[in-house]
Amino acid sequence: MQKMKHIAIKCLPALLLAILSFHFLMTLAFLTPLNPVKLRFDSVNQDYMNPYFFFPKLGTFCAKPC
Repeated sequence: MQKMKHIAIKCLPALLLAILSFHFLMTLAFLTPLNPVKLRFDSVNQDYMNPYFFFPKLGTFCAKPC
């Protein structure tokens, strides 16, 4: 049990670095101008980034009749 805990503590920084690197690379690819690399991975990038940059259209929904 102690050995497993030690391995988990050693691997945690590498896992965190991998996750943050992936996120920042996807953000960079999302914000760059059009280029061949962006066009190739655009569908994957859109699926990843759209939930983060979602903004509802204000004024298009009313709880009561408008």
